[in-house]
Amino acid sequence: MGMASVDDIEALSSLPLPQAEVSFLRLMIRHHQGAIAMSRPLQNSPQPNVRRLARQVVATQQGEIATMQSLLRARGEVQNMAPAQAAPGHQH
Repeated sequence: MGMASVDDIEALSSLPLPQAEVSFLRLMIRHHQGAIAMSRPLQNSPQPNVRRLARQVVATQQGEIATMQSLLRARGEVQNMAPAQAAPGHQH
Protein backbone atom coordinates (compact mmCIF):
# COMPACT_ATOMS: atom_id res chain seq x y z
CA MET A 1 0.00 0.00 0.00
CA GLY A 2 1.30 3.39 -0.95
CA MET A 3 4.31 2.28 -2.93
CA ALA A 4 4.92 3.95 -6.28
CA SER A 5 5.56 1.69 -9.22
CA VAL A 6 8.75 1.84 -11.25
CA ASP A 7 6.67 3.37 -14.05
CA ASP A 8 5.35 6.06 -11.67
CA ILE A 9 8.87 6.99 -10.65
CA GLU A 10 10.30 6.93 -14.17
CA ALA A 11 7.42 9.09 -15.41
CA LEU A 12 8.54 11.90 -13.10
CA SER A 13 11.65 12.52 -15.21
CA SER A 14 9.68 12.73 -18.46
CA LEU A 15 7.04 15.20 -17.24
CA PRO A 16 7.35 18.96 -17.41
CA LEU A 17 8.51 20.18 -13.99
CA PRO A 18 5.12 21.57 -12.81
CA GLN A 19 3.40 18.27 -13.65
CA ALA A 20 6.25 16.26 -12.12
CA GLU A 21 5.88 18.22 -8.88
CA VAL A 22 2.14 17.49 -8.72
CA SER A 23 2.67 13.82 -9.52
CA PHE A 24 5.45 13.57 -6.92
CA LEU A 25 3.28 15.16 -4.24
CA ARG A 26 0.34 12.87 -5.03
CA LEU A 27 2.59 9.79 -4.94
CA MET A 28 4.11 10.89 -1.64
CA ILE A 29 0.71 11.52 -0.08
CA ARG A 30 -0.36 8.01 -1.07
CA HIS A 31 2.89 6.65 0.36
CA HIS A 32 2.37 8.47 3.65
CA GLN A 33 -1.23 7.23 3.82
CA GLY A 34 0.18 3.70 3.55
CA ALA A 35 2.49 4.35 6.50
CA ILE A 36 -0.46 5.58 8.55
CA ALA A 37 -2.53 2.51 7.68
CA MET A 38 0.37 0.25 8.70
CA SER A 39 0.94 2.09 11.97
CA ARG A 40 -2.61 2.49 13.24
CA PRO A 41 -3.08 -1.13 14.43
CA LEU A 42 0.15 -0.85 16.43
CA GLN A 43 -0.89 2.28 18.33
CA ASN A 44 -2.32 -0.01 21.01
CA SER A 45 0.60 -2.43 21.14
CA PRO A 46 1.41 -3.83 24.59
CA GLN A 47 5.04 -2.87 23.87
CA PRO A 48 5.55 0.78 24.90
CA ASN A 49 8.31 1.41 22.33
CA VAL A 50 6.22 0.01 19.49
CA ARG A 51 3.14 1.93 20.64
CA ARG A 52 5.14 5.18 20.91
CA LEU A 53 6.74 4.71 17.48
CA ALA A 54 3.41 3.90 15.82
CA ARG A 55 1.82 7.01 17.31
CA GLN A 56 4.78 9.14 16.20
CA VAL A 57 4.59 7.74 12.67
CA VAL A 58 0.87 8.54 12.43
CA ALA A 59 1.32 12.07 13.76
CA THR A 60 4.38 12.82 11.63
CA GLN A 61 2.92 11.41 8.43
CA GLN A 62 -0.35 13.32 8.94
CA GLY A 63 1.62 16.53 9.34
CA GLU A 64 3.64 15.88 6.21
CA ILE A 65 0.46 15.05 4.27
CA ALA A 66 -1.01 18.40 5.35
CA THR A 67 2.13 20.16 4.10
CA MET A 68 2.01 18.33 0.76
CA GLN A 69 -1.69 19.11 0.39
CA SER A 70 -0.95 22.81 0.89
CA LEU A 71 1.76 22.56 -1.79
CA LEU A 72 -0.79 20.99 -4.15
CA ARG A 73 -3.34 23.72 -3.38
CA ALA A 74 -0.67 26.32 -4.15
CA ARG A 75 -0.37 24.69 -7.56
CA GLY A 76 -4.15 24.78 -8.09
CA GLU A 77 -4.57 21.08 -7.32
CA VAL A 78 -6.84 19.37 -4.80
CA GLN A 79 -5.80 16.22 -2.95
CA ASN A 80 -7.94 14.61 -0.26
CA MET A 81 -6.68 12.54 2.67
CA ALA A 82 -8.65 9.49 1.60
CA PRO A 83 -11.34 8.71 -0.98
CA ALA A 84 -13.94 8.39 1.79
CA GLN A 85 -13.35 12.04 2.70
CA ALA A 86 -13.60 13.36 -0.84
CA ALA A 87 -16.34 15.89 -1.43
CA PRO A 88 -19.10 14.84 -3.80
CA GLY A 89 -18.08 15.43 -7.38
CA HIS A 90 -14.37 15.67 -6.56
CA GLN A 91 -11.82 13.06 -7.47
CA HIS A 92 -8.24 12.81 -6.28
